[in-house]
Amino acid sequence: MWGVGAVISPQEMMVLSQFESKELEIFKGILKTISKRGVPEILFCLKRGEKKFSQIMFETRLNPGVLGRHLKELKSLNMVDKDGDYYFLTDVGIGAIEILEDLKRLAALIGN
Repeated sequence: MWGVGAVISPQEMMVLSQFESKELEIFKGILKTISKRGVPEILFCLKRGEKKFSQIMFETRLNPGVLGRHLKELKSLNMVDKDGDYYFLTDVGIGAIEILEDLKRLAALIGN
């Protein structure tokens, strides 16, 4: 998010001060996880429906080790859950998708 020695604007400080310390840690964890290569692809893959590990691997083209680590992180953040062999998005995961879609729209506006 912010590197060592990064200058934070007053507006950013105001946004950050609105978070309780526990909320801020959760916020940082979410941003760290969803910014990893392959995680948005997993979320969008599961948006289309529940899938087995092998199906997610095929659709995202992630190797099994990376996919397993990402799914474990997403489960720990309650974005993804598993029923038998099938992974699916939770309400939190659906919310994360909505945020990613908003960011995509924002990026398009900035790019124009």
